[in-house]
Amino acid sequence: MKKIKELYLKWNWLLMILFLLLAIINPLFGLAALFCMVPAIYVSIKEKKKTFCGFYCPRGNFLTKLLQKISLNKKAPKFFQSSKFKSLFFALMFAFFIYSLNKTEGDLFKIGFVFFRFILTSTIIGSILGIFFKPRTWCQICPFGYMTELSAQPKKIKNLIIIPKYIVIGIILFLAVVGANTLIEKENNSYTKNNIVYYKNNNTKFYKKNFKRNRQNLIQNNKIIFEKNIKN
Repeated sequence: MKKIKELYLKWNWLLMILFLLLAIINPLFGLAALFCMVPAIYVSIKEKKKTFCGFYCPRGNFLTKLLQKISLNKKAPKFFQSSKFKSLFFALMFAFFIYSLNKTEGDLFKIGFVFFRFILTSTIIGSILGIFFKPRTWCQICPFGYMTELSAQPKKIKNLIIIPKYIVIGIILFLAVVGANTLIEKENNSYTKNNIVYYKNNNTKFYKKNFKRNRQNLIQNNKIIFEKNIKN
C-alpha cells in the first residue's frame, strides 16, 4: 500500500494531462472531475486539514512539475491569502460555474464540458500565476481548495457570514456580466420584421397585438412557438 501511495504521489500529475486530453476527445470525460472532488472533501473532513491539496491534487503536482524550472519564484501578493479575497473569488467562480451548469439543461455532454472548461481555464490561470510567482500560487486562491479548507475547518465558514459585503459584491459583478452577455446574445440572435421579433436559435416569435398580456404555447411543425400578446 505504501508503494502504491508513493507511485501515486510521484506520477499523479500525469492524471491531469490524461484528463485534459480525454475531455478534449469526449466531453463526457469531464465528469471524471467529480471523482477527484468527492475524495478531496472526504479527506479534508476526516483529517481536518488540506491534505489532499498539499499532496494528492493532480493539478497542484502538475503545476510544480511543469513550472519549477521556469518559474520566477516570487512571492504572491499578500491579498491572495486574505479570507476576504478568497471569499470574493470563490463566490464569483462558483456563481459562474452554477450558471454554466444551469444552461446545460441536464445534457451530460454539456455538463462534462462545463467541468472540463472550468478546470482548463483555471489551469491556464494557474500556469500564468506560477510563471510570475511560485509554481503553486494558484493553490492559494483555488475555489475548490478554499472549499476543502472550509470543510476541514468548519469554524472558518463564519468568514462567509462576517464579510457578506464581499459575497454581495461578487454576486453583483456576476449578475452584471450575465446581464450584459444576455443582451449581447439577444441582439445577435434576433431580428425584427413586420412587428415580429424572430429569434434565430429556437424559432421563437413574439407578436405584438392589441390584446391583454398573455402567453400561449402552440405546436406547429413539431416546434413550440411562444406567442406573447402585448397591449400597445
